[in-house]
Amino acid sequence: MSENRLKSPLLAIFKIHQRVLYTVNSSKRHMDLMRIYSRLFILICSFGLLMTNCRAENWPSAIPPYDIGISKSSQKELQDQYEELKTKAYKSPSNSQNMLELALVESDLGNLDEAIKHARTVTLNKPDYWQGHAILGKLFLLDRNTLGARLQSERALELTKDPKYRGQILATLLPALIELKQPIQADKVSKSELKKNPKDAFLTFCRAWVQANLPLPASQMAGDTYRKALELEPGLAESHYNLALLLARGNDRQKAKKELQSFAQRSKSPQEAKLAEDLMSKLDGQD
Repeated sequence: MSENRLKSPLLAIFKIHQRVLYTVNSSKRHMDLMRIYSRLFILICSFGLLMTNCRAENWPSAIPPYDIGISKSSQKELQDQYEELKTKAYKSPSNSQNMLELALVESDLGNLDEAIKHARTVTLNKPDYWQGHAILGKLFLLDRNTLGARLQSERALELTKDPKYRGQILATLLPALIELKQPIQADKVSKSELKKNPKDAFLTFCRAWVQANLPLPASQMAGDTYRKALELEPGLAESHYNLALLLARGNDRQKAKKELQSFAQRSKSPQEAKLAEDLMSKLDGQD
């Protein structure tokens, strides 16, 4: 963006100021100038935000909690699973577990409408079955129905106290709260759940992910929390990737590369390997 283009909005307002100052009566002049200065203030703020965004580096997104532990099956494998589960669901339509597994495979195949329909059927037939609400919440999140995701996840939390299952539910609830611009609630929930189970690596990961989405100074604590998650579960490779992103954004490129190499060594799918390759290329290009 050239210097002349940067100056042009302010120059235009200055010319308007001069025109108003010398062509209208005193009281009207005062009101018009106040209006102009108000607009000038808004323009300056917007301009500052634009320049900040122009300077910001376009880093990829961190791996969210709901992507942890997801199997990366091939299209053929998914299609085979779909045919098998569809047959099971047809033979035993009251089997909620089969129906939910079918919904998840349909989601992986890109058929979210059918997946949501089957998961919703389970919640209607078994309203106190926590897993039905949890999976419907996850599908809603994938379908960008963030409020629906939050409501279903909160209902699932009400129905189970098992920390292992609650972690699965938080994987949907916390991103939904962040999407809904409710970081304080996400902070409160993640902190409370981790306090109940401080040795749970996945809950620690969830806490770190939330911290990274909070304003300073809370976001600065995310790195240490990701490291704690790795202490508890060294195989939680996604912590390495998200930690690498935090370090890269803080211009600690060498440490970021080290974490990224650890992630690449533990990657479980071509998709994860591609994530590592893309971020490493970006880091190499900025050295």
